[in-house]
Amino acid sequence: MITTEFVIYDKVNQDAHIATALAFVNQNLQTEVVSDVTFLGATPPLTNYGSCYFLAPQNIPESDIAQLPLACTYMILWRTSVDNVCWGGGNYGLAINGRPTCTIPYNVGYWGTLQPEWGHNLLWADTVIIHELHHNVENFLYDILGYPIAMSRSEHTYGSTVPAHGSHVRLWVHGPIRMASMGIPTDQP
Repeated sequence: MITTEFVIYDKVNQDAHIATALAFVNQNLQTEVVSDVTFLGATPPLTNYGSCYFLAPQNIPESDIAQLPLACTYMILWRTSVDNVCWGGGNYGLAINGRPTCTIPYNVGYWGTLQPEWGHNLLWADTVIIHELHHNVENFLYDILGYPIAMSRSEHTYGSTVPAHGSHVRLWVHGPIRMASMGIPTDQP
């Protein structure tokens, strides 16, 4: 079992998206990903990357981190006050409490729209959470448990289009992660 703590700034309920993402992931893994939610106050100031903004782990106050339980991974969902966020989600490796950490802005324009590219009836919100959860599971298996699988660090090596993202998620959930969860090395072609 892999525990994921969803940390939600500005206390906006994301239960439906979290449930959908977990159901999608859990139906395709040999292990189970379970979650809990911690609601925190206002989103901290964002990092200015020049032409865009994003919440990086170094933006998160120590007082907020102190409120979090120890989990296998952390998914930080936050409200943006700017239009020019850098990414749909960002993975920061072993950032909070030495665990895989992702951050995701949730009040962006596409959040509630249908994302048909994956061949599933999922909203963008669900696919972004699945995508970043994928990174966190990879990081946990590789960096914490030492499985050699995972430094594929994902679909970005398969292409730069959205369909490549979906194709790789299907490959990910049916291939290397399942093999790794059974103890089968997957670093061979």
